[in-house]
Amino acid sequence: MPKVSVITAVHDGGHHFLREAYTSLRDQELPPGWEWEWCLQEDGDSGVVDCLPPDERVLPGSGLPGRAAVARTMALARATGSVVRTLDADDVLLPGALARDIEALGRVAWCTSACVDLLPDGSTRPGPYDPPAGPVPPGRFYAEQLDDRLSVHANTSRRTRTWCAPWAAGRP
Repeated sequence: MPKVSVITAVHDGGHHFLREAYTSLRDQELPPGWEWEWCLQEDGDSGVVDCLPPDERVLPGSGLPGRAAVARTMALARATGSVVRTLDADDVLLPGALARDIEALGRVAWCTSACVDLLPDGSTRPGPYDPPAGPVPPGRFYAEQLDDRLSVHANTSRRTRTWCAPWAAGRP
């Protein structure tokens, strides 16, 4: 069965909306035959992911503090899905987000899709530089990178495996 691995870095103090993030993931409707797993990685070992309800699809991990990028990389190492999607600990997925990502990946190698930020007062806010819905014009992200203002990160991609070996042992 194909699977979407959702990876989230969590740090003590940045965990207050994990239940809301979980609910947005739990409520996703996936295409027939698809399932999801949530690879949560604590930046350190504070136990903050213990606030989540028991769910065999939620796969917590912890390690030495190294900031969000290291925690995401550690979560990615545990991901088993053919599609990988990031979700910040203070964001929620919009309804249908994963299904749209899966559909888009049938046409392109990566995609980005909207999440909304949860604010301390309980309100939500879209990202200030989110691109409009639909294909992004070539060169947009390159120009943003030059301006040091990347509006989004590529948050959903297909997992590929390439073997490079001159001997038979390199075959999958």
